[in-house]
Amino acid sequence: MSQAMTPAELLALLGRRIRERRTARALSRRELAERAGVSLRFLASVEGGDANISVARLHGIAEALETSASELLAVPRDERSAPPKQ
Repeated sequence: MSQAMTPAELLALLGRRIRERRTARALSRRELAERAGVSLRFLASVEGGDANISVARLHGIAEALETSASELLAVPRDERSAPPKQ
């Protein structure tokens, strides 16, 4: 039986995905924040997995990264069925 990810795990995964795509595009946090219309502090919090993010803000970040919100939120099958962390 697979274990669902917790909200904290999902936010951490989303933050990692955003950071990975930002660095792959050689963007600084400041550049991405400006392009997405969010504050630098908020973006750092999202990348750290510490902030709940609205759909509208997620969409703005995804567009600035030239990807989709669904790509950023996709949970790989192996992560969905991973045993719970101890």
